[in-house]
Amino acid sequence: MVLSPSTLNVGTMIFPLLSQHNDIGEAAMDVIKILLQVDCDCLWRALLSASGNTVDPRPLRDRTQKTRFPHEFPILDVLMADRAKVLTKFIHELPEQPLL
Repeated sequence: MVLSPSTLNVGTMIFPLLSQHNDIGEAAMDVIKILLQVDCDCLWRALLSASGNTVDPRPLRDRTQKTRFPHEFPILDVLMADRAKVLTKFIHELPEQPLL
């Protein structure tokens, strides 16, 4: 499977439409699911942030140190957060993608 560099670009343009309370929001969900099937990493950080989850900016740092950088983002749009949670669950259910 050849990954297209435009996957991230399309996903970034479609992502804000997840907050729409109409058919456009549902269509955005469908498009992002298709993009995630091609490259499940392309929107991972954006989905985590939109869902209100924490993102560790330095995952290889010694976890015993008490100084951590909290990256909890306030949920500004409940619908987008709910859809982002659904999409992260969708990613976990995808089969493992081949390494290139």
